[in-house]
Amino acid sequence: MSDQPEDNKSQQENPLEEFAASMSDALPDKPVDVSASSVDRIEGGQVRLQQSAARQLKANALHMEESAAGLVRAGSVDASDSGFGIVAADDVTLTDATAGMIAARTVHASDVHVGILVTPRVEGTVRPFLTPTLAAAFGAGFAAVLWALNRVFARRR
Repeated sequence: MSDQPEDNKSQQENPLEEFAASMSDALPDKPVDVSASSVDRIEGGQVRLQQSAARQLKANALHMEESAAGLVRAGSVDASDSGFGIVAADDVTLTDATAGMIAARTVHASDVHVGILVTPRVEGTVRPFLTPTLAAAFGAGFAAVLWALNRVFARRR
């Protein structure tokens, strides 16, 4: 037999449950479930999008499947087959996703394409839109075009 009461034992088994419940209560909305819809703004404790789009999204926990979101602010993001403009979150888990920018404490990724990634910790496969080699080639090409235009317009004077 254990000396611990049953309630204390269940809290020790999953300490995040109480935290998630308190964070959900802090936001004004109940859990939100959106399916096959397009919405401008969503705020909720736990938000689930399936085959949907949202311009702005604020949640403690976000789960997306085959969806798109413009600006996301969340505690945790879990998404598959989805696209994002900007994501700001503590923990991000993405599978087959694309994002313009991700700023997070931890990113778990599987086949993710991203423009700008700001995080101290990445696990998995993240492919940048702009690699260092491509950036150097783009810069050299841009400089060559500017030089050529300068020469053309200098001769006309």
